[in-house]
Amino acid sequence: MLSHEDWIMIRELYDHGMSISEISRRLHIDRKTDRKYAKSKDIPRFELYRIYSKLKQYNYTTSYVYILCIFIN
Repeated sequence: MLSHEDWIMIRELYDHGMSISEISRRLHIDRKTDRKYAKSKDIPRFELYRIYSKLKQYNYTTSYVYILCIFIN
């Protein structure tokens, strides 16, 4: 994720007519990331979320499988 200052710089360069490819070359960022930041009117926000395992309810089973894998290898 880029900082707020990076987003401002990308927006200023894009508004002055510099191409997305040229901005990404100068700032050493991916072209797709540059496009996303250049086209957005405000800074993109990211939310973290948890991915819960379907095996969480079978915690003893996963530990048993893990122990079995250790002994097999």
